[in-house]
Amino acid sequence: SESFALQNVFESNYPVSTTEATALVDIGALSTKIVICAGGTPLFIKDASFGGLAITQEIERELKLSLNDAEALKISENLPHEVAEILGRMGQVVGTEIKKAMDYYSASSIGPPVTSILLTGGGCRMQGVDTATQNVTNVQCQILNPFQKVQGSKNLSPDFLASITPEVTIPMGLAIRAGDPA
Repeated sequence: SESFALQNVFESNYPVSTTEATALVDIGALSTKIVICAGGTPLFIKDASFGGLAITQEIERELKLSLNDAEALKISENLPHEVAEILGRMGQVVGTEIKKAMDYYSASSIGPPVTSILLTGGGCRMQGVDTATQNVTNVQCQILNPFQKVQGSKNLSPDFLASITPEVTIPMGLAIRAGDPA
């Protein structure tokens, strides 16, 4: 499943702790999957019915643009003020969804505290989503790098690998069997 795929990529690239939990967040087009894990075990899994498409549709609706133009603006590096404002609000929504999951996990006291959040999926391409999430949750947040320790083909440029990082995480996780050296 996608939850285990996320965890496989995480464990192949990052140190695993039994005293700290990590929230792995895959922001897909239609939903956001949140997996909180520690010590190699998924302790909490939530599927939120909110994804990157809702963010694109909000830009499309508010600025009366085509879906393609709205998508291009969502991931643009030179954001017009109006788009930056919408992305700021939508980043808050993403952060709030993650915070709700973390609060529920904390209240159930089934594991150690969440000390980091790693984002992946096409929705993490949205400018400022990591900063907004960090501001809402007060937990360190960054984009998950599935190539941190797992090497891509020597035939693929580092720029190309960086460009496919958000979308390749789940397929990579499905390809990596848990426990196998990467």
